Amino acid sequence: MTPAETITKARTALVLDHPFFGALSLKLKIKEDPSCSTAWVDGTRLGYNPDFIKDLPFDQCKGLLAHEVMHCALNHISRKGVRDASKWNIAGDHAINHILDDYGFALPDGALMDPQYKGMDADTIYSKLPEDSGEGGEGDSDCGGCGVMRDPTTGDGQQASPADVKELDHDWEVATAQAAQQAKAMGKLPASLGKLVGEMLRPKADWKSILQRFVTQWAKDEYSWRRPDRRFLHEDLYCPSLHNETIGEIVVGVDTSGSVSAEELLRLGSEINGIVNNFSTTVHIVFCDTAVQEVVTLKTPDDLPFKWEAPRGGGTNFQPVFDWVADRTQAEGTEPACLIYLTDLYCRMPKQPTYPVLWACTNEQVAGFGETINIHS
Repeated sequence: MTPAETITKARTALVLDHPFFGALSLKLKIKEDPSCSTAWVDGTRLGYNPDFIKDLPFDQCKGLLAHEVMHCALNHISRKGVRDASKWNIAGDHAINHILDDYGFALPDGALMDPQYKGMDADTIYSKLPEDSGEGGEGDSDCGGCGVMRDPTTGDGQQASPADVKELDHDWEVATAQAAQQAKAMGKLPASLGKLVGEMLRPKADWKSILQRFVTQWAKDEYSWRRPDRRFLHEDLYCPSLHNETIGEIVVGVDTSGSVSAEELLRLGSEINGIVNNFSTTVHIVFCDTAVQEVVTLKTPDDLPFKWEAPRGGGTNFQPVFDWVADRTQAEGTEPACLIYLTDLYCRMPKQPTYPVLWACTNEQVAGFGETINIHS
């Protein structure tokens, strides 16, 4: 049996015996790739080394496919962000392999499965791994025999844009829900797996991760990156450092009408402090009720710590902040990299600008344009 036939047979076996994993495996295009050491997945394709598959026991081949599928279902590929690729792969492997082991899958020899990480997600494991885990390793460095994650691509192998990645994540969430439903209808969805899928699909108020992704997505432009500042990893801050000293400015609008509590302001403020500490950029904090009340500019870590206290005003009007940005853009000749606005969103929306906007909302409201994160929990 050829390696390609082995992969096909393993997928068929998953469909019959483990329909949840089997259905998801059918979403991936299979690509023979002798250049890799074991296997890889990028969200749309699964590549494999034919010599590796040829020598792999069939049961372990099924486990390998289930493993790669779980990287996609858990959105590990898109959530790497600026984290070290090799270390992130190690964290994801530990998280997934414990799950698959519980369901009786055989995994390739050397599969990472440290008991101390059982029950943890990849983000938690990443923060607990030794400092030098994965250090110096390439993105395709597979130390666990279960393949590696590559950056997300489109179906034709081209690098995925931010919009492509967002659509890819959505597609996998839909496919995961459908696969669970089909497996349950066949009576082949263990209760524990059903619970896990429910937790995977439940919306999470992980607004810090969304904030860091938004800033790195829109503020990095074409600049080169250093490794993340380790001092902030234990606080779930993954804001990167930059080689280049200048990136686009970031504007933070703060609604001072009284709809934002001191705790909520401090919550967002601590994240902005982390951005200032890690980015070589300028952050303008614009306090506004029905008019701009105060503007504070943070340029370097020397400007920290900044005490986040807002002057209290009356009503709410978003337009003055956007007007302030427009005036500054006209004077300086460049738009900000992005605008982050802290508010309860109970106000008429301004006209959508050409630069990206992230609304940091204190309740469950969703803005009419841009992205919205809810920081009330």
